[in-house]
Amino acid sequence: MSELKFETENANTLLDLETTIVSIDSISDDLTDLEVIDVLNYLIRAYTAKGNGPSAPFVRLSPLKRGLADAITGVADYLVAPVDLETDSDGEMPQPSDVLITNDLTTTPVTLDVLIACIQRIRQSAKHWNATHGRRGYLDFVGEFVR
Repeated sequence: MSELKFETENANTLLDLETTIVSIDSISDDLTDLEVIDVLNYLIRAYTAKGNGPSAPFVRLSPLKRGLADAITGVADYLVAPVDLETDSDGEMPQPSDVLITNDLTTTPVTLDVLIACIQRIRQSAKHWNATHGRRGYLDFVGEFVR
């Protein structure tokens, strides 16, 4: 599949994940592209392991990276298996999220393979913008489109 076709078919998923990254960046003064790339690498390993059965590998992450990983994981888990808007599995109303979810609940959830491919695509973009525009190249670039 061509890169453009992939991005078009998965635009909502990519937007949801990148919106999460920008949201965390907006509340943190210290986030850099390399930290984002580290978290994306961790998530790729974790979701690949999840697809293979065993639990995610344990990795020590700084509090900033852990916060970013947790935020992305929350959105990613929703995208793979959306919850009912009325109640969650405990019968409680879901809590409002600080992260915008653009994926329409009437659409089919994304597969784990598509989720991993989306995270890999974002990592590729982060590496490109970091290499060409410095330590916040990706964050500055994506922030212009997502805010």
